[in-house]
Amino acid sequence: MSLQEQLAEGAGSLGVEISPPARQKMLDYLELLEKWNRVYRLTA
Repeated sequence: MSLQEQLAEGAGSLGVEISPPARQKMLDYLELLEKWNRVYRLTA
């Protein structure tokens, strides 16, 4: 299951609809978090 599908499914289970631009911003943020976490261990 892709991240987009997981995000849509999770939001749906909470009764929340996420617009495509908002969904893309969340996915972009996650990508940056994963990138910089490898360098600085932001989520350790």
